[in-house]
This record gives sequence, C-alpha cells and structure tokens, in this order.
Amino acid sequence: MNLFYKHLSIYGILPVVGKSIGFFLIPIYTRLFSAEEFGQVELVVSLINLLVYFISLEFYSAVGRYIFQCKEQSEKRLLVSTGLWMTLFTTLLVVSLTLLFRPQLMTHYLSGAPLEKHLMAGIAWLAFEGCSTYMSVLPRYTHRQKMYVVVTVSALLIRVLSTIFFVLVLHTGTIGILYGHVCGSLSSLCLNSYLSREYLSMEFSRKVAQKIAGYALPLVPGLMAGAFSIPTFYKGTELYFGASALGQLSFALRLTSLMVMFRGVLQNAWFPLLYEHIHEAGFVQRIKNDSLSLSSILLTGGALVVLLGDEICLWLGTEEFRSANLLLPFLCYSGYLQAMTQLRGFGPLVNQRTHIRSIAVVLALAVSYIGFPLLHSVAGLWGVGVIIVSYEAIQYLLLTRYTSRVILSMHGSSLVWPREHFHSLLYFGCCACSMLHLSLALRLIAALLLISYMLYTFRHPIARLLP
Repeated sequence: MNLFYKHLSIYGILPVVGKSIGFFLIPIYTRLFSAEEFGQVELVVSLINLLVYFISLEFYSAVGRYIFQCKEQSEKRLLVSTGLWMTLFTTLLVVSLTLLFRPQLMTHYLSGAPLEKHLMAGIAWLAFEGCSTYMSVLPRYTHRQKMYVVVTVSALLIRVLSTIFFVLVLHTGTIGILYGHVCGSLSSLCLNSYLSREYLSMEFSRKVAQKIAGYALPLVPGLMAGAFSIPTFYKGTELYFGASALGQLSFALRLTSLMVMFRGVLQNAWFPLLYEHIHEAGFVQRIKNDSLSLSSILLTGGALVVLLGDEICLWLGTEEFRSANLLLPFLCYSGYLQAMTQLRGFGPLVNQRTHIRSIAVVLALAVSYIGFPLLHSVAGLWGVGVIIVSYEAIQYLLLTRYTSRVILSMHGSSLVWPREHFHSLLYFGCCACSMLHLSLALRLIAALLLISYMLYTFRHPIARLLP
C-alpha cells in the first residue's frame, strides 16, 4: 500500500474514537447538567484550549522539521530536549500569568459566575496539557505511528472513564469534567514521555533553541488567525446575516464535520512524510499522484453530499434547517481546498520561510471578512458560503503559488493534473443539479453515474487492495 495512504489509515482511527467518545458523553452531560451549567464549563474548556496555543508556540513543528536532519541519536536528543525545556518555560510563564490575572478572568470572562474552583482545575489541566501536546507529537516523527495511536486512544479512554468516575461515582458536578481532562492530559504526558524516553535528557542548547524559535514563532500569527477564523465567521454571520443564518451555518458545519476530522488526520499523516522524504528523487511526483487521487475522493464525496443535501438536512434536522442545504456546496469545496493547501502549499514549511504561511492566513482572514458587509444584502446564505470558500481559496492560491515558484521549479513539475480540472467540473455540475432543485430520482441517477465513473477511474488501485 502507498505509504501516504497507510499513514492515513492508521491516523484515521483517532478522529473516529474521539468523536465516538464525545457522542458517548453527551447523554450523560445532558441528563445531569442544565444547559447553563454545561455552557459555563465550556467557557473554561475554551479558555484552556486557547491558552495551550500560547504554550506550544509551534515548537513541536520545528522539532518535526529538523529531526530528520539529525544524523546521530545525540543530535536528536539535544533537539527534543531543548524543545521540551522551551515548552516547560512557556508553560510556567502562561500558568503564572493565568494565576496572576485570575480575578480579572473571573470578573470579565466568566461574568462573575461561581466558577473559581473550575478555573483552578482548568489551570491544573493547562499545566499538563502544554507539555502533553509537545510530547504527543514526537512518536509521529520517530516511526512509531501505531504506538502513537495506541497511546492517544488510551489517554482518551482514561479521560472519559475518569470523567464518568468523578461525575457519576463521586458526584463532583460539572468540575468533574475538568478533573477528567486533567487525568487524560497527565496520562498522555506520562505515556508519551515513556514512549520517547530515549530522546529525553537534561541537555539544553541556546543555538538549537534559536533555531527552533526562528522556525516556530513566525507560524504563531497564522496559527492564531486560523484558531479565531471559525469564531470570527460565526460572529460575522450573526451580525450581518442574523441569528437564523448562524443556526443554518452551525448545522451545515456539523453535517460536513467529516472534512474537519479529515484535516487532522491529513496533518498527522502528511507532515512527517514530507519532512523525511522531500529531498528524495521522485517525491514531487508522488505528491502529485497522491494529491490527485485524494482530490478525486474529496470532490466525489462532496458531490454526493451536495446531491442528497436536501434529504440529508430533512433526515438529520427539521424543515427549519432545510436552508442549510444552500451552504453544503461551499463547505464541501472549502474542505477540499483546505486539504489541497496542506498537500500542495508546503513551500514555506520546507523552505524555512514560515512567516509566509502566517501572512497568507492573516491576509485570507482579513480579505474574506470584508465580504460580510459587501454580500449580506445581496447574496443571503450564499454570501456566507462565498466568504468561507474565499478564506480557503486565498490561502490555497498564495501558498501553492509560492511552493510552485520556489520548490517545484527546481524539479520542473506541477502538482495539478489536468484530470483534476475535469473532476472539479463534475463537482460544479452536481452543485448545479442541487441548486436547480432537480427531482430526487434525477439526482440519484447523477450520484450513481458519478460513483461508477470514480470506480472505473480507480479500478487498478482497488484491484490491488482486493485479495
């Protein structure tokens, strides 16, 4: 099996387990806690998840980038240990500042709610989560993908079981959710540290630290812009299109959440392969082949969702949410662009010009947000879809253009096959069928023809997978 798809299949277990655990806990939460109580805990969880970004500062990305350049085990140990010391320092700094500004957080962020113990539990979780995030990345870059999945799934199970123990057995209330997060992060930190123990030492190098910071810190603005993109689009949709449009967008995003899951799987599988093999002969051609097949799968899956979108909205929602069908073509195509940007916009990461990636993300967010005041009165829900697609399209164009000029020009190759343009036309044709409100019978025929064409296109790879 192709190494890229082998990694995809391994990492694909994680989002399935994670989503399953999330769905398993929802009935427990809804029966024990009121919506107000659950919302208050989510405020603390969201705050901690945001603060973790300020701890990690993409140090692990730099370690992943440079670890394959280290020839000796001692060099790898020095690199990993230096990155860990940097993460420990930022953990101490962020935790200390959070404790210092705890009264302000209680007053302004938590609106004076009686959640001081919850905030302290969240800070305890933060203290472990920063280092846990750093250590959990190392197995991906040390050829221990299966152990990475085993450890991550184990930590998730420990989190959910400890949450159930605190909430159902000890009757701790909503704070038990945070205690569960503490147990999950602590177990993840311990298991991953043991798994990567040969790379850990007390060593620290100022030169290596400067190298890590020089690669990682320019990524932070783009990372923050990406983290704030969905809340920004939510708020813009509410302000300019109304609360009803926001509800339609939220529902449509849940219907296309598989794209979001796939993004994490792709990131876990792709970047270790990229950093390890980028200088090998023929790797660019492998990227081209893999991105073609992956784009075909994503466009086909998106087209099927679009063709049956009206029925899906009614089956999983109500008549009130039927208008969300208008957003599905845009969200599916946005997910496709997002995946292709990861596969084809790698130039700044391998060329150590990481600030270009941040510039592309910040620029895309700024330009796309301008669409809210321009489109809200003329395009309706389609305007929201255009804004979201433009955010991903701008990143795709900028980053793939840079990659083609700086990286691929040396190989004399392009990453896009002409066949992909034909697949895009098929996707847009399916979108037209949906927007024209063709009968279900005609849309089912179109779906069957599309599936038949894709099966014929990939008949040789499918035959190799069959016994």
